[in-house]
Amino acid sequence: MKEKTSLTGLRELLIPGIMQYMTTVMLGFLVIHAGFLILFLNQKMTIMVVAEILSLISYVLLLYKLHYKITRYDTEVLSGFVTFVLVEVDLYMVVAAILMGEGCNFDNYVYGLLLITSFQFYISHNFKRDILLKVMIMASYLGVKICEMNYPPYYRDYSSWVVTFFTFVNPLIVTGATILFVIMVPILIFKYEDKLTQKASLDELTGLLNRSFLDKLHFDEEKYNLAMLDIDDFKQINDIYGHHNGDLILQDLGNRLKTLEEKYDNTFVIRWGGEEFVVVYHVNNENNYVFLDIMEQLRREISESAVCIDYEQIVNYNATIGVAFHSEGDSYEELLKVADSRLYWGKQHGKNKVVFQESKI
Repeated sequence: MKEKTSLTGLRELLIPGIMQYMTTVMLGFLVIHAGFLILFLNQKMTIMVVAEILSLISYVLLLYKLHYKITRYDTEVLSGFVTFVLVEVDLYMVVAAILMGEGCNFDNYVYGLLLITSFQFYISHNFKRDILLKVMIMASYLGVKICEMNYPPYYRDYSSWVVTFFTFVNPLIVTGATILFVIMVPILIFKYEDKLTQKASLDELTGLLNRSFLDKLHFDEEKYNLAMLDIDDFKQINDIYGHHNGDLILQDLGNRLKTLEEKYDNTFVIRWGGEEFVVVYHVNNENNYVFLDIMEQLRREISESAVCIDYEQIVNYNATIGVAFHSEGDSYEELLKVADSRLYWGKQHGKNKVVFQESKI
């Protein structure tokens, strides 16, 4: 089973939090557009009233889709939402700036838009879309500036306080959105950091640590005993019962090994690959037989195991375990080599046993 340790898999863990953030942003936009709508109705600016109504309808429909229509969120869905917001705000900026004139500062929205494109690129990793969005925003901004320099605004007879209002409010909106973005994104990342790290270090099928975890242990500074465990005749199990049922056996063993981790705080269990597992034991005393007793008890529990497959058939399985002690290597690579050699010896001499120094307990 392939482990989902890709960047996409990691980013997907952030989606619930990001969706809440998007909901907050869109609710804020609804409030802002509703306020602007009242103002433009008061000033009898028909085109701006229509623009505000269209914006309000767009965000209401988007929120409805966000919470009632989409049953599964992924990075592509989230990227689509962010892209929609970017396009809507960009179009609104163009319309408002041309109709209201330079003094109202609607072109300030460009700074927030460019910031959000970085967020969109982080979510999608779609370089082409990122470039197109940035080109669209910059072209809109330049187009607005050219219009402002060469043509008077469409609306010129509205109350003077409206210009004063937008002169202060639009920069405040952009600044507030930027601050919210800068604060919320790190909070989301920090909040899910442990989950991201865990996701990168876990095997998807069994829920155990994967082999990358070994790089985090300091075998040259601390004392670790190590055991390599392999299910006996697992290929035959797969051939007879099918790979799906083979996965059930791997999950059963994974649950037993997780119980071992919970029982012994100084023990880590890693799925090495296929039907092979590695048990790492942080030595807190010099009696190696403590670790051997733990491994022998584990072997007995496995041999007494019974897995129900196809709702009726019971399958028993065994495991052979090769053990290496901390004094036999200065790195996990050296200890793995020793443990693997003893595991191989055990497979050749009867299986279903714990082996150390080419002799069984």
